[in-house]
Amino acid sequence: MLKSAAIKKIRNRAKIVDRKVEVKDIDHHGNGSSKVYARFEGSNQTISFWVNSDDHISSPHICRDGDVSDSMTDYFAGYHADNITQALNAVAALPAK
Repeated sequence: MLKSAAIKKIRNRAKIVDRKVEVKDIDHHGNGSSKVYARFEGSNQTISFWVNSDDHISSPHICRDGDVSDSMTDYFAGYHADNITQALNAVAALPAK
């Protein structure tokens, strides 16, 4: 999925669940390969994913506030989702029909 499509999907989900969303696109390494962070209003979790050189996303990841990785104990905070839809369902679930 392209980065623009993923961000559009996140913003559409925010409209559906009637919550504000903050999306940040940060280039941590200065090499043009950025990481996108999305945080929904009232949530204690953040969705993040890497953007590859071909502008496709990879590794959707969900992490709770205050949960930090610890390299000394081989603990990695959060978990990976298979796709952006699974990540959105975990953080901003659709309302019941």
